[in-house]
Amino acid sequence: MVRFQPSLAITRVKRSSLRPQWRSRLTGTVSLATGEPDFPTPEPIVEACRRALADGYTHYGDLNGDPELREVIAAAASGRSGQAYWKATSR
Repeated sequence: MVRFQPSLAITRVKRSSLRPQWRSRLTGTVSLATGEPDFPTPEPIVEACRRALADGYTHYGDLNGDPELREVIAAAASGRSGQAYWKATSR
């Protein structure tokens, strides 16, 4: 079984962060809490946001995350670890 580890980027950000480190009560979890980057948003992301707004993507998304993205992530994690992961369905 593959044990997932934080990426080098995450490790670097944690080392250089000025924010207090939050520790989960659950081992092996990763906080996806709001953060404030110390760099401007890259132009391709700004442009993708403009296009999405112009195309009508102006409502809150599924609180469980994008179903297609969850499916891709679950398949990739399952393939890498040999353990079956599944995407949670929306309620």
